[in-house]
Amino acid sequence: MELSYVAGLFDGEGCIRVDEIHIPVGPNRPKPYNRQQLKVMLGMNHFPTIRALYDQFGGMITRDTSANNKSKKNAIRYSWVSWSGKAAHFLEQILPFMIAKREQAKIAVLFQQHIRDCDTIFRKHRGVPPNLMTIRRHRKRLIDELQRHKRARYDIAKHHLKSPSRKWPYAAN
Repeated sequence: MELSYVAGLFDGEGCIRVDEIHIPVGPNRPKPYNRQQLKVMLGMNHFPTIRALYDQFGGMITRDTSANNKSKKNAIRYSWVSWSGKAAHFLEQILPFMIAKREQAKIAVLFQQHIRDCDTIFRKHRGVPPNLMTIRRHRKRLIDELQRHKRARYDIAKHHLKSPSRKWPYAAN
């Protein structure tokens, strides 16, 4: 699939988020901890498109039949999911073509880059680096910024809707 088409699909049907995952105590892990993970998803009823995303970008396909179970008229929803480095790589590829989720994608790529940069620090200090609070604050700022962009709402006055804006780069000439 063309990257511009994928970007358009993702702008409309996609989702960018950061999940907090709890890692419990294990045989080689004396203390539990939480980690954060970038996740991108795109869901729709058209399975061939979801399968094409999986074939092109990897990740995972999920199937949600809850709506179909309520009424056979409802379609089954399929979702393509990718996370961490693969998710960031996907966003980097479609970023030049994105419009609606462009800022979210930029922040998500920065977030994953920060995780990648800190990985060696965490390994060197066995999970507890001396600047842990600084790292957590920086990640919290990025997550908050991502959330702010996700919640953005546009309340456009009616008189501005009558003709295309010359300032908007996609307006007709």
